[in-house]
Amino acid sequence: EGTCKEADSEMCSEIPQFVDLAVADECVAPDCVQEPQPCANVQVSTCSIWPHHCSILKHGDAVYCTDDHVCACKEGFCANSQGVCVEQPKINCIKKVSTCHTWPHHCSTTMHGDSVSCSPDRDCVCGEGTCKEADSEMCSEIPQFVDLAVADECVAPDCVQEPQPCANVQVSTCSIWPHHCSILKHGDAVYCTDDHVCACKEGFCANSQGVCVEQPKINCIKKVSTCHTWPHHCSTTMHGDSVSCSPDRDCVCGEGTCKEADSGMCSEIEKFTDLAGVQKQNESPLAEAPIPLSAFFALATVAAISVGAAAMAMTLRRSTIGEAPPLLG
Repeated sequence: EGTCKEADSEMCSEIPQFVDLAVADECVAPDCVQEPQPCANVQVSTCSIWPHHCSILKHGDAVYCTDDHVCACKEGFCANSQGVCVEQPKINCIKKVSTCHTWPHHCSTTMHGDSVSCSPDRDCVCGEGTCKEADSEMCSEIPQFVDLAVADECVAPDCVQEPQPCANVQVSTCSIWPHHCSILKHGDAVYCTDDHVCACKEGFCANSQGVCVEQPKINCIKKVSTCHTWPHHCSTTMHGDSVSCSPDRDCVCGEGTCKEADSGMCSEIEKFTDLAGVQKQNESPLAEAPIPLSAFFALATVAAISVGAAAMAMTLRRSTIGEAPPLLG
């Protein structure tokens, strides 16, 4: 009673307890402990030039120059996005995932991961550097402290330069012959599509002035955690559906997604939306639309009628007045 066959063996193990402490405000030992979040980066600069000095004003009191002439953060501190050494953050780490009271006091590595072990209190607990996942009984590595979302330097593979998707590529229309799009107005990257739309070529986006500008690129943080511990699993609850375990055993965001600045979640890259002035531009009746041919014909007709009427008036006036009589005397 109270035991079931394990998935990968003939062993009978106790049914895991329902432990929903992953998001609890209070962290009570031994089931939950405060563990430091590993640093993704400790280097903030270099100090190769004499006098091999690292600026405390720029990088904080915890910076020092290493033997390799690197400005790094002291133990217990991590580098943030501004190149400042900040105190290594701590997280609530749930350790207990199940119990192991029944002999042979065994904890399933299939259910809980390789780091799990049976404690002296007969609890199945996650090993050092691992915590219980919020949505399962699996022990996963603690996500690294990665505050690189606005860093000037983007170093692969943790960070890559990715193009920002265009919110809009259309700048005008070219439905009237000769189906031309103004390069002067919209830039060299504009062309008339088969649907008679003035659009930006691939790699270019429409900005608020209706000009095709080069598609901007952003620093995209890919690494959100690690997955060195078997079964090399990355939590979709913690990091989003696009996350996967790379060959280097890193949890990385999938294509078109990046790590959020304030969390370990993978989110879609925000579209390039520089369209603030487009609405105002479109509201102007003379902003873009060429004069239709019908309008030209109408103007020509009106002009012809006007000229004809003026000619008839002059003829009529001459016939009425006639020639002037000869001067007397």
